[in-house]
Amino acid sequence: MTDRIYPFKAWSYSALTSFETCPRRHYLTRVAKIVKEPDSEHLRWGNFVHEALDKRVQHHTPLPETIQRYETFVLALEKREGVLESEQKIALTKDFEQVGYFDRNVWLRAVLDVSLTSPDGKKALVLDWKTGKNIPDDDQLKLFAAVSFSLSTALERVHAGYAMLQLNKMTPPVVFHREQESDLWNEFMPRVQRLQRAHEKNQWPEKPSGLCKKYCPVGKQNCDYCGW
Repeated sequence: MTDRIYPFKAWSYSALTSFETCPRRHYLTRVAKIVKEPDSEHLRWGNFVHEALDKRVQHHTPLPETIQRYETFVLALEKREGVLESEQKIALTKDFEQVGYFDRNVWLRAVLDVSLTSPDGKKALVLDWKTGKNIPDDDQLKLFAAVSFSLSTALERVHAGYAMLQLNKMTPPVVFHREQESDLWNEFMPRVQRLQRAHEKNQWPEKPSGLCKKYCPVGKQNCDYCGW
């Protein structure tokens, strides 16, 4: 491992889960950027779908024929009253105050794929577009809710869920209430602190798993477990 220390600046849900999956891989691909993650077909497809859905929600641009079937998800949202927003890039400070996405005092960055806020501002539906078949756990939804509460003091309840596009279904929304806000943030704090300590101590140990053999790009020169 290099002697150079990369100070902890800001985190995101993807950065946190990347670190927890394998600190060594996270360091090499996302901190020092010595290794480039492969541009996979799945990633390209996901980016294509997200971009098309964003244009559909924001500008009513017709969806490409290959994903026209996803129109039903958008129509269901448009039938509801409220403010519909897409691809919201949100940045918060350590004091949970909103700032510019690339401001120097950013502590957390998050992107809400699509959200619908009720006319009175008291309720919000937040959805994450998922192009895979595996249904994630609720951790990301908890972060969506915590971020949403930080953005508006009027918000009393957040319904958060996943739109499983390939499966043509929505997961049952998880309901979060304003009084849960502190508890939601407290769930993430120990995890963020571990990421911060890794930066401070420059400690990025390998974490062997079933992903090492076929799905890790770091190479044997950087990790003995790669391709084992």
